Amino acid sequence: MRQRSLASYWFVPATQLKGIAHTLLAALGAHGVCIAAGGLGVAALVSSALTGAVSTKFIGLAFLVVFSSYRIDYLTERLETQRLLNVMVTLGSFLAAFIVLLQTSRAAALYATLFPVATFFYARPLLPIWSKAIKDLPLFKAIFTAVCWAGLVPFGMFYFNTWNVETGLWLGGFIFLRMFINAVACDFKDMEADARRGTLTFPLWLGESQTIRLLQVMNVAASSVIALVVVCDLAPRSFLWLCLSAVWPTAYLWAIKRRSVGPVGPVGLHGSHGSHGSGDLIFLSATVVDVEFLFWIPLLAIAT
Repeated sequence: MRQRSLASYWFVPATQLKGIAHTLLAALGAHGVCIAAGGLGVAALVSSALTGAVSTKFIGLAFLVVFSSYRIDYLTERLETQRLLNVMVTLGSFLAAFIVLLQTSRAAALYATLFPVATFFYARPLLPIWSKAIKDLPLFKAIFTAVCWAGLVPFGMFYFNTWNVETGLWLGGFIFLRMFINAVACDFKDMEADARRGTLTFPLWLGESQTIRLLQVMNVAASSVIALVVVCDLAPRSFLWLCLSAVWPTAYLWAIKRRSVGPVGPVGLHGSHGSHGSGDLIFLSATVVDVEFLFWIPLLAIAT
């Protein structure tokens, strides 16, 4: 009788656990939990840069604002049997943040309303006579997303009532670069759908290899911003820890490059080498990419 190896006893359960974790994270990513959780890291950075400390209340409010805003995009794209429940969750999340913000800063509360409004026009046609939403405009998808994330900087300034222009500029620039990389990386999973809709994104415009090369350059540029502001005494030396945040994009860009299939050029998809939106690529683009910003929190804890 053939004996089973010791490895065979844990290999199957380990594979099953990996599959369960994959499914769970993918579901959380699809419902906006991962991207909102990533917002905790961005809010922690804003709080730390503006005040020198991480405000748990601020990052909690930022989580609710980001989560509810992303849910608006989610709801505009999907018709579900539990739509009413999802609408209630979305509205409840934002109203909870808005009510608390009113007690702290009315200016911050009013500014927070820009996020769901911007997301609505991002996902829906701008005018009744024009069928295109902002995300359907050529190359606007990633740029608009990165600008909205950088908008957490003035949100923090209103909340903490502190207005340091130099800090706001470098902080907004760093967040824009990081979030642009994140948004474009997420476009890889949508390449075929975007090509069918006629939505020009960076992967479709530049091609896969050139887009990844561009993101790698921007990844280095983002870390260079941190190094420069430390050298110029615009941020404490401890912020150099944030340069380590470049490791995660380097890893997932390498992984996306390995898993993405089929050459793509400026005019769309060529050949029939499979789907860009299948399997591991969706998981990488929709979930793993957003987890990066959670790692900012322990880096900032070290920095402060």
